[in-house]
Amino acid sequence: MSLKQRVPINEFGIKQAGIEYVDRPSVHAIAKNNENQIAVIETRNGYFLPGGGIDIGESALDALKREIIQEIGCQASILLEISEAIELY
Repeated sequence: MSLKQRVPINEFGIKQAGIEYVDRPSVHAIAKNNENQIAVIETRNGYFLPGGGIDIGESALDALKREIIQEIGCQASILLEISEAIELY
């Protein structure tokens, strides 16, 4: 499976005048175990799916595998790409 490079579509947030935004591609996973429990990461800002930023020179697939290992401590098989979105920071 490969995660394709696509032109992203804004899904979360509205660009505001006078604010400079920096593009930082990221990846997130819906990761479930054998009991069909979904992994979430708790932060001070709420609960999120495991994932994070793609490092320079790293593929989206490699970044997703790395983030899953870092955040939930296990290797994963990536089965399907289901969505894409951008959140403005």
